[in-house]
Amino acid sequence: MKASLFAVAVGVCLGAVSSIGLAQEAASTSPVVRAFPGAEGWGAASVGGRGGRVIRVTNLNGAGPGSLAEACAAAGPRIVVFDVSGVIRGDVRITQPHITIAGQTAPGAGITIEGLVSTYDHGVHDVIIRHLRVRPPRSTGQGGDCLQIGGLGPRRSGTYNVILDHLSVSWGNDEVIDLYHAHDVTVQWCSIEESDDQGHEKGAHNFGLISAAEDSGAVSLHHNLWAHHARRVPCLAPYRTNAAGDFCNNVVYNCRGGYTDDGHGARARSPVNLHRNYYRRGPQTMDRIYPYALSPEMDYYVADNHFEGWGDQGHPRHWRYGGGAGSVPRWIQFNNNGRELAEPAQVPPITTVDAKAAYEVVLAQAGCWPRDRVTKRTVEEVQGQSGQWGRNAPLKPTDEWFLEGLSPGTAPRDTDRDGLPDDWEQAHGLDLRDPADAGRIVPTGGSEGDRHRGYPYLEFYLNERADRLVPR
Repeated sequence: MKASLFAVAVGVCLGAVSSIGLAQEAASTSPVVRAFPGAEGWGAASVGGRGGRVIRVTNLNGAGPGSLAEACAAAGPRIVVFDVSGVIRGDVRITQPHITIAGQTAPGAGITIEGLVSTYDHGVHDVIIRHLRVRPPRSTGQGGDCLQIGGLGPRRSGTYNVILDHLSVSWGNDEVIDLYHAHDVTVQWCSIEESDDQGHEKGAHNFGLISAAEDSGAVSLHHNLWAHHARRVPCLAPYRTNAAGDFCNNVVYNCRGGYTDDGHGARARSPVNLHRNYYRRGPQTMDRIYPYALSPEMDYYVADNHFEGWGDQGHPRHWRYGGGAGSVPRWIQFNNNGRELAEPAQVPPITTVDAKAAYEVVLAQAGCWPRDRVTKRTVEEVQGQSGQWGRNAPLKPTDEWFLEGLSPGTAPRDTDRDGLPDDWEQAHGLDLRDPADAGRIVPTGGSEGDRHRGYPYLEFYLNERADRLVPR
């Protein structure tokens, strides 16, 4: 792997949601650490719910005591863990800052949300979401997104320090992911699938991701799988200054319109880097793709991308059409030249590999684990150059449909309800009857290779569990 140069309360109950205050040591003496080991890019500094209470999701209800929705609306720093697995039906709105949603703690089948996950219009910051599947029902109208980070209303600003890791998201009929009026955001190792081409008031609007409008910028999109989208793969319009966008080590399949500065009236004030990505055509994109559609005023750096069926790409400004030796095939189009940068714009560091290696590792590791039928199928379609645009699912999927091939599992025993299983506490020399030790800081030598040094023990467990879900 090559480092990129493109630079980094015991017994309290809320209904069925138990919450335990972590030791203040976690907040007061922990050294500065990333959101979790492996967090990279603009959102890597998010602290999420570090130092806050543990809230346990104990049922799959769409609202009420013990629900994910109630945990997301709770006040104060909080770390959300799961005692259950399965399908949650209903929208989930994150209305308060400082939250970690640890989907990796769900036993067995993991968590699928049949609904929207949104922070819109609450000025929410410091959000960490890992290992969830978000698959909303069919929507009508303009706001049919899958995942919304930012806002549109009076409190649209103030969303920052967000990292989304190993999510499987699909079926938005506006965009799958909105990062509107949001900054300092990372989307990494996600599978962004099957935007819906029906139900939008403007007609087919099956788009991937938008980061645009005032206060947007400083967005890192790396090691993601993008499959079956017409446009906005992605749309990056960094409105803030010194907030360059970074799009690297992504795999893009069956997507027509790639990068575009489509900022809904907000002109980009910072450049973008587009590098080391792998582009593969699919059934709707055999005739042409537009990997870089750039507004004339956009500053950009493009390097080391690979187009399957042609090869590694030199700078688009030097492309030559006409069919002779070394000419670019007509199916690769480049719209609006913008302004080329000789050197990459400065962004936080991200560990990258070359584009061909990225294709292999992203297909092997991206998305929520365990993978469900949709992500498994998507990967198979990329490999076989098959599949179609649009929602590929029943109108009203059952739990059995969503969870085909997955087992529910059982949550481990946790005597002191601090988020740490008893057997894990014993293995690490902690007291399974003392909830405060979940907030103790991991010392030097306390984890293999010191990978978790400086994190609270609770985060050591959460991060280790996430690591073990993903095949290496």
